[in-house]
Amino acid sequence: MAGPGAAAPRRAVRRLQERIERMRGLQDPEELVHEDIAFHADIMAASGNRTLASLADSVTQRTARARIWRALVTSDVLSWTHQQHMDVSTALRAHDSLAAFTAASRHVGDVELWVRDRLDAVRDRR
Repeated sequence: MAGPGAAAPRRAVRRLQERIERMRGLQDPEELVHEDIAFHADIMAASGNRTLASLADSVTQRTARARIWRALVTSDVLSWTHQQHMDVSTALRAHDSLAAFTAASRHVGDVELWVRDRLDAVRDRR
């Protein structure tokens, strides 16, 4: 029998799914980034790891403008973000920690690669 805390992960996964559905129809980059930041915060809160949540929040706040800029200049960022978030959410709903880790790592890695490519391009122009 599941304990009283067992409902918390189910509620967290349900909130993630609701957030993804809200993101699906967004066209405004700032709204998308706002929901994206909230999606990531919900995942961190659901982990129960306050240190990880604090670190993620720090990084999130420092990257918000770059995320908005990316949403403005990258044509498929809305569908790409939606699909990657769906991959994370699907793995979490299935309680597949390896798939969730893989999907989240791919998501973060893809964004990191995009940022590095932009920074390299700026450096190359100097």
